[in-house]
Amino acid sequence: VYYEEKHALESEVEKRGQALARNLAANADELLLSAAADPMAFATLVDAAGKEEGVADVWIAGRGGWLVCHGDPAVQRRIDRGDKVRSSATNTGVAMRADAASGASSASPNRVPSARAERAHVNEGVLRFAVGLGKTGAVGLSLSLDVARAAVRRAAAGIAAIAALGIAI
Repeated sequence: VYYEEKHALESEVEKRGQALARNLAANADELLLSAAADPMAFATLVDAAGKEEGVADVWIAGRGGWLVCHGDPAVQRRIDRGDKVRSSATNTGVAMRADAASGASSASPNRVPSARAERAHVNEGVLRFAVGLGKTGAVGLSLSLDVARAAVRRAAAGIAAIAALGIAI
């Protein structure tokens, strides 16, 4: 039962990460298409996504994979100074290549961002997700596995308590 619960929770965390990444992509796509996009609008999106429980990192990249906004203040300061900063090459490359292969285009202002919010890899206790926006750019976020692990520990404690009650009866 424990392993089934653990697998179910991990699956839910992955679905949540994909949903958050797709939502961020849908909101960022319009801004990236606008030539006069306000940097504060990108910051608002990144801040909102970063406040979600378990979100460890958030970024928005424009054409060529150059970062437009990042949730890490140190990285954002570099962007604000005008430094050309690339996002995680794995995430941006995966997302942008997936969109290019699918023929996704930013030509339609009402298009839906790629459904490929991919789990690029698990590294250092986070699940990384990226969504390509065709030639417009990409967005990404990382979810901490600590939230899922805490839920698994709570579930295991509940299962143990129920088992102990069953033995006592």
